Amino acid sequence: MKEKFTELIEEYGRIAVILYFAIFFLTLFSFYALLKTGFAEAIIEWSQLSVDEDSIAVSSMVIAYGLTKITQVPRIMITILLLPLFSSKRKDKEEQQEKE
Repeated sequence: MKEKFTELIEEYGRIAVILYFAIFFLTLFSFYALLKTGFAEAIIEWSQLSVDEDSIAVSSMVIAYGLTKITQVPRIMITILLLPLFSSKRKDKEEQQEKE
């Protein structure tokens, strides 16, 4: 999987990196927002950890990052699937600008 992603970065360049990080941050902030709506307490309670109320904000970000890392393979696959679509739109735009 990693080799395929490296090949895509070489082929598509900057657009591959931008798309990957856009999906990464969308996933991270989605998990963080979900945890801030009350799921953090449920996860902490389920895992039977003893965390005080002041630490929940920090632990929400740590849990969100952990969940984001767990989804790394699906995020790479989504990036691989979306790259040709975004790349073709970019190439069409560049060709249109060259004609003008």
